[in-house]
Amino acid sequence: MRGSKVPRRSLRLTVRDEPPIRFPLETRANRNNRKGRAERLHSGIDSRYASKPSTYPKSIGVGMNSEGSNIEYELDGSIATVRLNRPEKLNAFTFAMIDQIRDAVERAVADEGVIAIVITGTGRAFSAGLDAGDLARSTEGGAPPSARDTAPDEVPALFSYLLRVPKPVIAAVNGVTAGGGFVLAMMCDLRFASSDASFTTVFSKRGLIAEHGTAWLLPRIVGTSRALDLLWSSRRFDAA
Repeated sequence: MRGSKVPRRSLRLTVRDEPPIRFPLETRANRNNRKGRAERLHSGIDSRYASKPSTYPKSIGVGMNSEGSNIEYELDGSIATVRLNRPEKLNAFTFAMIDQIRDAVERAVADEGVIAIVITGTGRAFSAGLDAGDLARSTEGGAPPSARDTAPDEVPALFSYLLRVPKPVIAAVNGVTAGGGFVLAMMCDLRFASSDASFTTVFSKRGLIAEHGTAWLLPRIVGTSRALDLLWSSRRFDAA
């Protein structure tokens, strides 16, 4: 009715007593793990990236910069250069070379004086990918067993460890880059290409899927449409 008073409802706010937040006490194991991570970071090795050195038998492969090595390690001030040196085969990777590339990168990571890592090739190629002879032997079960103790969460793809290197990794692409060589350039943080550089994913021409994380990483670098073009067509393109 007009003029009648409508009783107001009272609003009561109730504050509940929340139990106190309790943090677990740090155990001795946690302290030791934290200390170990700090020591590895201080030495220049990211705790996620650290791995044991290669334990291949001495008869398999040779050391970097040795007479029979196809990998050269050079220091120019604070820049470490890892050079693929097999120009007569367009720097195609052998299994020994793949292991030596990682050894060279780990050496640069552990060196506190190195602030960046450059990967490049000798001659007219960056890399034509995996050596055809080694690829054939691997299909017949002739590939050497991996003796490297990798992190359990490391992506099982060629050169995927480069994604966790705590220093900039730059691909100086000097020429032909195909297949596994394309993967190596893609896994680097930054790519500079010369006027002689050319690229091809090559996988579809060999009846292969987009291997080694290419289907995941390439669209994030060049976009989905361009990545599909490069992966489906395997066409050759230059730096321009």
